[in-house]
Amino acid sequence: MTVAAAMFGSVHALGAVAVLAVAAPASASEPLLVRSSLPTTDALFGQVIATRAQGDLVELVVAAPSLDGARGFAQLVTIEGQQLTVSASLRPADLVPNERFGYSVAISSTAIAVGSPFGSAAPGKVRVFPRTASGIGSAVLIGSPDPAVSDAFGHAVTTWGDWLAVGEPLDDSSGTAQDRGAVHLFRRSADGAWHAHARIVSPDAVAGDTFGYTLTMDAATLVVASRFADVGSMQQAGAVWTVDLGTSGSVGAPVRVQAPDPGAYEWFGASVAIEGNTLVVGACRDTISAQVSEQGTTRVFRRTEAGWSQQAMLVSPGAATQDRFGNSVAIDHGRILVGADGQDPAAVSLAGRLHLYVETPTGWAHDRAFELDPGTTNQNLGVACSLHDRLIVGGAPRHTPPAGVMREGAVGVWQLDAPCPADFDQDGSISGPDLGVLLSQWGLPGSSDLNSDGVVDAADLGFMLAGWGPCAP
Repeated sequence: MTVAAAMFGSVHALGAVAVLAVAAPASASEPLLVRSSLPTTDALFGQVIATRAQGDLVELVVAAPSLDGARGFAQLVTIEGQQLTVSASLRPADLVPNERFGYSVAISSTAIAVGSPFGSAAPGKVRVFPRTASGIGSAVLIGSPDPAVSDAFGHAVTTWGDWLAVGEPLDDSSGTAQDRGAVHLFRRSADGAWHAHARIVSPDAVAGDTFGYTLTMDAATLVVASRFADVGSMQQAGAVWTVDLGTSGSVGAPVRVQAPDPGAYEWFGASVAIEGNTLVVGACRDTISAQVSEQGTTRVFRRTEAGWSQQAMLVSPGAATQDRFGNSVAIDHGRILVGADGQDPAAVSLAGRLHLYVETPTGWAHDRAFELDPGTTNQNLGVACSLHDRLIVGGAPRHTPPAGVMREGAVGVWQLDAPCPADFDQDGSISGPDLGVLLSQWGLPGSSDLNSDGVVDAADLGFMLAGWGPCAP
């Protein structure tokens, strides 16, 4: 199946650019605030985000899937230093009520993919906007290779290189298992056209598993989550599968990953992130204490020749009932960011919080937490999050900015102090133990990939040696 371009007039440039003024530098306590160019109450701006980094520049796609009768809207923002620039608005002219354009988004150096999984009496769809030298091209419309109404094709999207994966979690597998779910892999050919490449289903799925509810990928691995999957008699314990992807187009068999201590309704797989041989899985309804329930946990797995094994279980400091810790996760260069959109910082109900963890020689340590100030009730910071080098990004889809529209939503962007990226053990110096970490990942993707080219090699070693010794203050 080849997907052809459809001309929808779907990109609206905001003049030349729209530059958002920043009153003061951002820091761990004072974030930049990304706001919608179409501020609207309850549009859920910030519910869905996707980012990519290229050097000091970070591109951020923010969606508002409930805007304009749930037709939806997405906005492209660039972040460089202390400047935010809204460079484009994505709002196709053919949107229909309740299709929720922006329910899922993904971005790469060559494309922006936006899912519309719903809509009245219509299968879901994905629009892929090609990146060109002159900006963003007209949308390419992608539909399910086996379309059916209410299968939610486009509920999740992820892209890397020439791969595009689309989740269809309510797929019924030809009627044999209702809402079993499926994932469709598309691959871009040399002429830029997208082709249906593979259909992936869980080998042991049953009705209601919603395989493909959440997705992520890196250069070599696709991760598929099913937060509602049963584990034995434990309903909605949740499960995750990894699929190896070859540069030649090969697609491996799904490998199941689950919590070593599964429990009913924990939603293991509520969020997923991967970097090389490290897999991060949020279980946002996990109960870890008899005194409180559904605090949530985040599990860290490492891949070896024997498969995936849990390395750590992250828990929020001061965990409380229904914190939803792990409702979003991100990983970058040996650091993990976790969203807890149900937390109540400073006694503000459901204001939400982000938590940063760093890897040390003795395990993962909580580094700091991030909040929006002033926090507002039910703003849900942490529904979505992303992490790139010095930038911490978190969506708060019901935030009311000062002098803004009630519950218009926003995205907080915190810029940390200049890092010492080769200081893997966070002891303030680049030394022998850090070199050992790098050498252990040689030839593979991983946290030691200091130049972010997908593999740990001599270039990363050179970067490390250039900074050898105490980190700069």
